[in-house]
Amino acid sequence: MGREYLDFDVAVTREGQGYAAHVLASPAGEASAPFTLPFTATDLAQFMVAVGPPRVSSRRLAPAEARAVDVKEYGRRLGDALLGGDVGRAFRASLSAAGAQDRDLRLRLLLDAVPDLDPVPWEYLYDSRLGRFLTLSQETPVVRLIDSLERPPAVPVDAPLRVLVMVSSPSDMPPLAVDREEQLLRATTGDLVASGRLTITVLDDATLTGLQRALLDDYHVFHFIGHGGFDQAAQEGVLVLERDDGTAHRVSGARLGTLLHDARTMQLTVLNACEGARTSGRDAFSGVGQALARQGLPAVVAMQTEISDRAALVFSHEFYWFLTRGLGIDAAMCEVRKAMAVSDEASEWGTAVLLRSGPEQPFSFTAGATEAADRSESRLESLYDAAQGAIQAGAPALALPLLEQIATQRP
Repeated sequence: MGREYLDFDVAVTREGQGYAAHVLASPAGEASAPFTLPFTATDLAQFMVAVGPPRVSSRRLAPAEARAVDVKEYGRRLGDALLGGDVGRAFRASLSAAGAQDRDLRLRLLLDAVPDLDPVPWEYLYDSRLGRFLTLSQETPVVRLIDSLERPPAVPVDAPLRVLVMVSSPSDMPPLAVDREEQLLRATTGDLVASGRLTITVLDDATLTGLQRALLDDYHVFHFIGHGGFDQAAQEGVLVLERDDGTAHRVSGARLGTLLHDARTMQLTVLNACEGARTSGRDAFSGVGQALARQGLPAVVAMQTEISDRAALVFSHEFYWFLTRGLGIDAAMCEVRKAMAVSDEASEWGTAVLLRSGPEQPFSFTAGATEAADRSESRLESLYDAAQGAIQAGAPALALPLLEQIATQRP
């Protein structure tokens, strides 16, 4: 089921008092054009709050006020700015070239030289000529490429996909329903576990020491659930782990990456914490996700704003379902976004950021893994089982987005 992609690499750099977009590599060759961000800092801040959900219990370290926003208009303005002029012509020519080879086109953004543009939610790019958001189709995924000193090779993965989950709920932080979230994660992925495609190991010790010891075993994915945010004083993104006494321990991406760096089977980190992808605007590697990718972790999925429980539930089930069916991370993310886009929380599909540190697909599923997936139940059955799991876990409201997925696929 894996898609074959040609890459359209765009680097944004400073040019005088403004910016320029440079196509470094594409099926249509190189190109350059001026780039002007069509939003003020206030516009961006209001947009990021608006696409997030209202929450009583928040993963953010500081709350923000929500306002209405036109997601399509935002995406159109951003798309017209980036994919205009010679860059846009090269993009359309590359789409045609990819189609002629029966391949798809992956847009890879390089923003290392302009960290002030890193907080821009590029995942909402809308192409006016195609008439759609790029990231809502496997034909045009959008990836943020991080310049890493290492290029780790793809790791062959036999079923099951092994996921290490850390659930952190410090005693001196605002309470999160992390126990419930863990229960729902188990319940809604139970069908994947039962079919032999996935294993979930929950780390009881949410400390750095506990993580270090757990990483002596081989896992493919590290999935963090808990508080996250941006430390204004240190100007860096943090995850909130626990100390030995259960109190909060704010950990930067660089410190976390020190532990994950040597876990060579670890190919993906999922940060289910608010603002895990946010940077200082001055240092492109100050966000937790960016710092992990900089350390050579092949792929990181991090949230750039808050995400609702319902959206997080759809994300977890659909993401792991598509990964265990043999889709690459790029394509799986597109499918997850589509699933979220047709749910009630339609604006949250662009919350997740996919960061990659190298050109290779992190996962290389073996024949045995994909055959195991083919023998398992259909996606509709899997969604139904996941919804049943949510109901049995005492969260019938959270089963609704999964049932909505079934409704959208019925003929």
